[in-house]
Amino acid sequence: MTALTIGGVELTQTVAAELLALHDGEPLTMSDDDALSAISQVLAAHHSSLKECLSDLSQRYCDDPGYTSTRMSCCVQRAARLLAVTV
Repeated sequence: MTALTIGGVELTQTVAAELLALHDGEPLTMSDDDALSAISQVLAAHHSSLKECLSDLSQRYCDDPGYTSTRMSCCVQRAARLLAVTV
């Protein structure tokens, strides 16, 4: 699987990772169900607007680039496992 759709939004590995980065959970220890639920929660909180999600992620990165960069790496790994894509 290279993409999945949640709430009418098609999620690639990159988009799934970005949405996971906006969730407070620990991405590498989440089960698949928890990761999908986290993505759904983030989308719902942002009214299914990827533009709004990316704006929020950009702001978080500006606030703490070191933390966000490290977190994003973990989220990319988790998204890859979720979508069964090798990184």
